[in-house]
Amino acid sequence: MVIVILLQRLSDMRRFGQLQAAWRYTLLLQADRLTSNISKQVCFARLFLFDCNNELIHDPSSDDNRCAQRRPKTQKGSSRAPVELGATAASSFDAGASMLHLHVRDKNQKHSLDPDLYCLATQEIKRQAGSELIVQITTESVGKYRPEEQIECVKRTKPEAVSLALREIIPNDQYEATAARFFTWLHIEKIAPQWILYDQEDIQLFRNYCVRGLIPDEIIHVLIVLGRYHKTNQSNPDELEGLVTLLNQSWHWSVCAFGKEEAKCMERAIELNGHCRVGFENNLYLADGREAPSNTDLVLSTAEAIRSSGNSVASCEAVRNLFGIFPR
Repeated sequence: MVIVILLQRLSDMRRFGQLQAAWRYTLLLQADRLTSNISKQVCFARLFLFDCNNELIHDPSSDDNRCAQRRPKTQKGSSRAPVELGATAASSFDAGASMLHLHVRDKNQKHSLDPDLYCLATQEIKRQAGSELIVQITTESVGKYRPEEQIECVKRTKPEAVSLALREIIPNDQYEATAARFFTWLHIEKIAPQWILYDQEDIQLFRNYCVRGLIPDEIIHVLIVLGRYHKTNQSNPDELEGLVTLLNQSWHWSVCAFGKEEAKCMERAIELNGHCRVGFENNLYLADGREAPSNTDLVLSTAEAIRSSGNSVASCEAVRNLFGIFPR
């Protein structure tokens, strides 16, 4: 099966040093474990919603990267943002995207965990793209939100899926009990978490939490982040296998990678039967070094690599079954 691919029309988005764009969208492509010698593939899309305003900004709000990105001036008070967001979600869904990873910003262009903003964005995405498309929200703190605030955001939003950075939800041992109760609540509410792991220490800590029963889920889906804390923000595909060997064999895993080596990292992930997360959020260049004209080109390039490996792309239904994601 083939995973859905999120496509984005970025005809008006160009970058010289830093990307300029009113909207940033990132797509995820994923390849599942071998089943009957055929690897499924699931596509996820990351979609970022911003309140339209007229300032150029550096965006620190991403669960897997901190690429400096700017956007062009737009009219203050523009009400087109949600509509454009939904339209892009719909066209991406039509192109094959199965999941959208969503960030929102407030009117001051600041990263926000406002449940109302999440709900408005999700409603517009579902209205235009349909209910089949999966929407995953982020809880990223960006050094601003405490674990209690991240948890409250999820409880008020009640999404179908959420990404959680382990080191942010449990910054120290004092937060373990609170986090364990929250994780149990997620399980009861049938909200599918994706656990973000940046390095070997995160992986070992997460394994420890699983053994101790802090993680109640039967289906585990983790995201390995390559290059996030490298001084150049560039990833190295040779680092992936060493991290993958530390994972429990029953876990599903995805990888995202910073910088121009993203394509090679994705190829390596496919070889290792992992999932691939790609898009402008991490990287702006194609495998041959050319600047990607749009997010779509990165998606198509990755999709071609997946197909060339003998894999296919999965439907939203297949993704929901794979990761235990229930529609809301």
